[in-house]
Amino acid sequence: MKLTRQYILKPLLYIYIFYVVYTPIFGSGVIFDKYIVLSILALIMLLPYLLRQDQSILKILGHRNVILLMFVVFSLSLYPIFIQTINNIPINSIADLRIVQNNLINILIIHAAIIIDKMRKFGYTRAQGFEILLKFGALQGILCIFGLLLPAVKDVFIGLYQAGGGFNQFVIDTRIFGISSDYTFGTPIYHGLIAGLAVYFALKDRIRRYYLYVPFILLATFLNGRTGILVFLVTATASIFYIYAKRSRLINAFIAFCVVMTLLVGLLAGVARFAPNAYNFIDSFIEDTRNLLEKHELTGNYEVLYETSKIMPKNEKLLFGEGYRIYDAQGAQRAGGRSDVGYINDLFIGGIFYIIVLYSATFTFMMYHKRKEAFIFLLIFFVILIVNIKGEIFRSAVFMFTVAYIKLLFLEYNKNKDCNER
Repeated sequence: MKLTRQYILKPLLYIYIFYVVYTPIFGSGVIFDKYIVLSILALIMLLPYLLRQDQSILKILGHRNVILLMFVVFSLSLYPIFIQTINNIPINSIADLRIVQNNLINILIIHAAIIIDKMRKFGYTRAQGFEILLKFGALQGILCIFGLLLPAVKDVFIGLYQAGGGFNQFVIDTRIFGISSDYTFGTPIYHGLIAGLAVYFALKDRIRRYYLYVPFILLATFLNGRTGILVFLVTATASIFYIYAKRSRLINAFIAFCVVMTLLVGLLAGVARFAPNAYNFIDSFIEDTRNLLEKHELTGNYEVLYETSKIMPKNEKLLFGEGYRIYDAQGAQRAGGRSDVGYINDLFIGGIFYIIVLYSATFTFMMYHKRKEAFIFLLIFFVILIVNIKGEIFRSAVFMFTVAYIKLLFLEYNKNKDCNER
């Protein structure tokens, strides 16, 4: 009976994890809003714990760093309301408060804790817990292959993109593969990160099967965004030289790096053959980078980022913000310009004060009680700082879930003897 119950519950757990990671949007309107759905889903998943008075979830959420980050995030979710009130900015409805959206990290921490608790009860090891992310990433790569070969499958992906409010025809023509919501920013960065971490853990813990997932994950990265490729290159390269330097095998490090570069070149050639529009998009990034390094010229996305980074709060508002983002139309109209840059949006929300508090709390959360794995969490935090130039990474559900999940995975399984089992 217990075995039959596991056969039923495990697939449900997989579906739950997949949805929380990728949060596909299936329609328009409030009921399909991913922030609302994630919040309601968290309440539903917490209900059995309350009914059974099961406190196992509280033990996961009870770590000091978790409490600190959740408290800071909740406090900062109220801060923009305070600033808007001081600046006499009208709050016309409860939607303008953005309480749910501003507590996204807290909602994702709760989901990560629930998933880890369920996995432990099913007997998963830490390695298997991370491998679930790799399996889903590889699945996305396989779905991408079907999308390249079958137009009807590609149409499904486009439908999901449009259901989430996407309308950019250029983006549809050059990207949008797989099942997700944050197709062009968070998802490719997430895939680049977990592919890089797969290299790290495969080298460090000698779990060679992780390598099998990497090409498929990278394919999904190549087809949806360029920043994810850079994230993979940074994390994989840093991991390779860090691990082999500790073992005094620098020759092996250079060989491994050459293998990584060969894989990237091979995938790029495949994309050029089967997805020429996506390849041209990637090639334009390479050309823009060449212009920057060789000619010292800002072209393409570099020029856009530079120009939009000039939009800044003035005077004391630089310290304490204006209480709104300038990514959306309403905020852009108030500020006199729009910007994707995460730092600029954070400055407008709460100024330098907001940035110092949020980023410090995130750093403390990641570095808490993990000296042996300090390198990997420093690397993840470095990635956060880099990609926040491209967009608002703290508002990317797929990426911030991964940050919370990996940290809690190490915190919880560090207590158990089976944490290193493969």
